[in-house]
Amino acid sequence: MNYALVIGINDYEHTDVYPKLRSAVKDADDIARKLTELNFEVDCSLDDDKDTVQMYWCNFLEKIAKEKCEVAVVYFAGHGVMANQYDCLLMREAIAVSPYTGILPDSHSLKVQHLIDDMRANGDQMNIIIIDACRTMANMRGTVARNFGTTTKVPFQTFIAYSTSPGKGAKDGTEKTNSPFAAALLNHIGDKNLPVEMLFKTVRKEIQENGIDQLPWENSCLVDNFCFNYGQMERHYDSIYDKSCFTSAAGDRDACLVKSLMMNGKENLLGKLATLKKTLTPPAIFGIGRAIAGLVKQKEIEAVEVLKYNKIGLFTENGKNHLLNGILYGVYFDIEDRLCKPDGREMDILDELDRLFEQKEFDSSVNFIRHEMESFKDEIDYIPGDRNTYKVYLEIESATEETTEDNHQVWVIKDMSIKDETDSLPETGKVCFNIKELRNAIRDQFWIPLAKIKCIYSENVGNEDLFVLDKLDIADILNDYFVGNCISDMDDICHHYEYVGIDDFYIQHLMPEEEYFRVQGTFTIQVVDYLDSEEEIMDDKCIDGEYDMVLDYDNDKWSVVDIDKMKLDLPQI
Repeated sequence: MNYALVIGINDYEHTDVYPKLRSAVKDADDIARKLTELNFEVDCSLDDDKDTVQMYWCNFLEKIAKEKCEVAVVYFAGHGVMANQYDCLLMREAIAVSPYTGILPDSHSLKVQHLIDDMRANGDQMNIIIIDACRTMANMRGTVARNFGTTTKVPFQTFIAYSTSPGKGAKDGTEKTNSPFAAALLNHIGDKNLPVEMLFKTVRKEIQENGIDQLPWENSCLVDNFCFNYGQMERHYDSIYDKSCFTSAAGDRDACLVKSLMMNGKENLLGKLATLKKTLTPPAIFGIGRAIAGLVKQKEIEAVEVLKYNKIGLFTENGKNHLLNGILYGVYFDIEDRLCKPDGREMDILDELDRLFEQKEFDSSVNFIRHEMESFKDEIDYIPGDRNTYKVYLEIESATEETTEDNHQVWVIKDMSIKDETDSLPETGKVCFNIKELRNAIRDQFWIPLAKIKCIYSENVGNEDLFVLDKLDIADILNDYFVGNCISDMDDICHHYEYVGIDDFYIQHLMPEEEYFRVQGTFTIQVVDYLDSEEEIMDDKCIDGEYDMVLDYDNDKWSVVDIDKMKLDLPQI
C-alpha cells in the first residue's frame, strides 16, 4: 500500500497579507480522489487549522513508518513563502513574515525541508512532494516568495514538483475549476506507465501550450522508476491467473470438458475430476471451476453436491484451491467477465459457499475473490468472506385491524434498510411472505448468505406471522366485488336484492398461495329486499355470507384473481 497526505487551504485568516484562494481546496480534493483511484491510501485535510494539519502530518509519518510503504506522496495547495531560511507552506492562521527578521512562527507553516527529513527518517520509501504554491494575490500564487524552492536540499529517493519556477507566480483557479497546474496534473497522473519525471514534463508542456505564463519545475534525486499508474487500475492486473483465463473462449473450452465427464452421469463429478488433477494446470482447473458454477446456475448440478467439504477439499494444494477459485469467480462473473447477479434459483450456492468459508483451509480462495471484487465493492453489499452479520431493519405495521382464527399476524413492510441505506422490498413476484420466504427474498436481493442476515423488526413478530405488500382492507375488496357483481338470482321465496354495502366482515384464515395470497372468512352485507312479482319493497335487511378469495397486488392495489367461494345465506322456504 502506498500512502498520500493531501492538504488544501483557501480560507486564510489574515487576508491583508495572504488573500483567500478560490481553488486550493477543490484542487486538493480532486487530487485526493485521483490518488485513491490509483490505490493510494489518502488522508485529506481541507481548510483545517494548524493543529489539525499537524495531527494529519503526525499520523501520516506513523503510517509510513509502520507499514513500510514503497511510495509516500505529499500534495499541498495554498500559500508558500520563504521564511526562517526555509521554504514554508503556510497554515490558515499564518501571519505576515517580519520585514526585519524574515521570521515566521514555526507553528504557522510546514517547512518543506522538515517534511522531507521527517519522511526520510521514517522509512526508506520513495518520497514525492508536489507543491502548488505560493498564491499571494487574488488570482496569483506567489509574488513575495522570491527565493522559494531554491534552498531545499533534496535527499536520496526524493522528488519535488513545484507548480511554478522560483520568483514567479502560479495562477489560481475558481471555485468550480482547478488551477492550471492541478488541471494538467489531473489530466495526466493516471496515464498508464508514464514515469514520474515524464509526467511533470507533460504537465509543463500542457501549461505552456495553453499559453499560461507559468513554468513548473522539478527537483529530483530518484534512483528507481515510478509511475502513478503502472497498470494497477486494470482488472486482473496482479491476478494469479493469466488474463486469457477470464475470456469467453476459455470458458467454452472448459465447459466442454465438464460436460464430457457428465456424459456417464452427474454422480461424483468432482471425484472424476480429481483423477485428472495431476494432468491439469492450475489455470485449467480454475476454468473448470467456472464451468461448474455455470452448470450450478443452470440447475444441471446441485450446489450442495459440488461444494461439500470432503469433495472440494480434494483440490487444495500448497494452500490454494484453484477449483474453488473458479467456482467463486463463475458465481459472480459471467462468461463475458462482467459482474452478474445470481437470480433466486441460484442463491443457494451462496449459502453453501458461506459454510465452506468457515474452514481456514479455504482462506486463500476467499482472499482471491475479495481481491477480484475490490473494484465492485460499491455495487454490492456482501463480498464473500465477510464475517459481519448484516442487520436488516424493517419498519412494519399491521396489515389489517381485524383479528383472525390463525395463530399469526399479517404485517405490511413500510421501510427496509441495510447498512444505513433505505431500500425497497425485494421484487420477487410474490405478494405474501412468511418469515423464511422474506429472509430468502432479502438474500436474493442483496446477495447475502442466509447465515449472515439478521432481521430486526419494529414490532414483535411471531414465527407464524406473514408479510404483505400493502394494507389489506377486506371491506373494500368485498365492496368492489358486490358493486361489480349484482345479486340477480331470486331466492326460494321469489325475492331479489339490491346491494347497499358491507355491514361487517370477519377474517378466518390468511395464507400464501404460490405468488398470490388467499383470504377466507365471513361477512354481512346490507341489501334492499324486493318482492319480484310486484316490485314492492318489503324491507331492508342484512344477509350473511362466506368468502374464499385469491388476491394479487398490482399497480399499488389489491385485486381479486380467483374466487373459490362467495356464498350468500339467502332465506329458504
